[in-house]
Amino acid sequence: MRFKKFRKNSVTSIYLRWLMLFTISIIGLFMMVYLIMEFSIYNIVNVPTMSNITNHLDELKQDDFNSIPINRYKDTRILILDENNNIIIKSDNVSPRISFTESEIDKIPDFNNDDFIEVSGMSKNNKYYYMVIKATYKDDVKFVNDFSILDANYRIVEGSLFGDKEYLTEREFNFLTGKFAKNYGISKFTYTNDNGLKRTIIMVTPELNAEYYNDALTSVYKLWWILIPCFFLILLIFSLLISRQIKKYIAPVNEAVLGVTRGAVFDLDKYKGPYEFKEIMENFNDLSQRLEESEKKREYLDRERQRILTDISHDLKTPITVIQGYSKAICDGMVSEETKDKYIKIIEKKAEAVSALTDSFFEYSKMEHPDFTANTEKCDICEFCKEYLAEKYQELEISGFDLQVEIPETPIYCKIDRALFRRVIENIIINAVKYNPKGTCIFFEVNSETYGAVITIGDYGIGIPENMVTAIFEPFTTGDMSRTSGKGTGLGMAIVKKIIDAHHGNIRLIYPPEKGLSTEFKIIIPKAY
Repeated sequence: MRFKKFRKNSVTSIYLRWLMLFTISIIGLFMMVYLIMEFSIYNIVNVPTMSNITNHLDELKQDDFNSIPINRYKDTRILILDENNNIIIKSDNVSPRISFTESEIDKIPDFNNDDFIEVSGMSKNNKYYYMVIKATYKDDVKFVNDFSILDANYRIVEGSLFGDKEYLTEREFNFLTGKFAKNYGISKFTYTNDNGLKRTIIMVTPELNAEYYNDALTSVYKLWWILIPCFFLILLIFSLLISRQIKKYIAPVNEAVLGVTRGAVFDLDKYKGPYEFKEIMENFNDLSQRLEESEKKREYLDRERQRILTDISHDLKTPITVIQGYSKAICDGMVSEETKDKYIKIIEKKAEAVSALTDSFFEYSKMEHPDFTANTEKCDICEFCKEYLAEKYQELEISGFDLQVEIPETPIYCKIDRALFRRVIENIIINAVKYNPKGTCIFFEVNSETYGAVITIGDYGIGIPENMVTAIFEPFTTGDMSRTSGKGTGLGMAIVKKIIDAHHGNIRLIYPPEKGLSTEFKIIIPKAY
């Protein structure tokens, strides 16, 4: 029924005839150009891929190598190795002296493996290093599985990507990036034949350089001289034929568009125009509903923001009310001399709480300013941490907490703002003390890595649930999401994050924690040279 209505109301027999002619002409024109392009490019660039070989997987599993077109492709070298990496068969253009070690084969990119290798360069202390990572994509998100850092001579200075190897050969390094030789790439495909024996296909193919691409593009560009005028000629004829008739259908569509701005919904049953335009108005109606839903969501967020402000106001109002009441009682002489000191101490304690609360808001708002910078100076981060922990040790001991410290004697120089960085350590340790039972051991470690100083702060307490990990550094995160149980402003860890960012560093909540810890924060600060 809808199709009949569509034919009747959307296009008359004349419009439909010309539309079909236009469609057929355009499709034919593009098909012609496409086939010419394919033929031209195929003649210029005829480089096979591993899939051309794996299409014969059934024959390969039967070791029927005669049916495999290994000599079909020009400038492409193909080898098939047995389980001992001996050559079973090879294309005619493969050197008889060629061989591969087990380690070299392991470095060749695997056609059938989702994991991939990325190699990037970096410089430290006027020395050049290579960062080699093994990663994979899951749901369009890249996950790093392992890494290693190599110096300019391919010696492994850090990481476990290559196991116990101390260095890579130049050939192994080139294989990692898929390069066999200049202008040639390399890949492999591993499978098991019907007898359960391992087979490895190695393919060496020429890389498409600028000359290849320029030849292909030159041929393609010439075809545009045919495509463009023909396309516009057909388009002009079609446009002239339907332009007059289509105008009468535009007015209702325009009315529907204007109605969206007023929140009105167009009555589709009253519209007698083309089905395509009716569908557009349906979309506009849908857009109007989405805008209404978006407005409701904005109102919800405003209410949430108001709730947060209300909680904050309550946190300020409670101690201020106490201060007002106690101070008035003292001023009115309603407090005896014996209890006056007690009232004054309570006033002082509540004033300190208000001051701390307002300081947190002021500090966070100051860090939100675009011009905020840390006043850094070069210092030994190990000595700085030792001094802080020495001051903190007695306080932790009195509170019933143990402290496990692992700080090297060798200096590690970084540029830090002493006051701000002290705030970072203080916030993390205060949280560990506040939200863990007495007897909990707090862990503090400093290490030196190639890319900077690494500070690990954690504890062996109750830990942080997995669903709270992603929001721990967000501002105004309160309740269970930051272990505050509804107390505080939720700005402590947000301030920590801002301070570390100002130092051009990085802070992460490691999940799951390592080293047997329940909670683990890892801070990385660049070294100063």
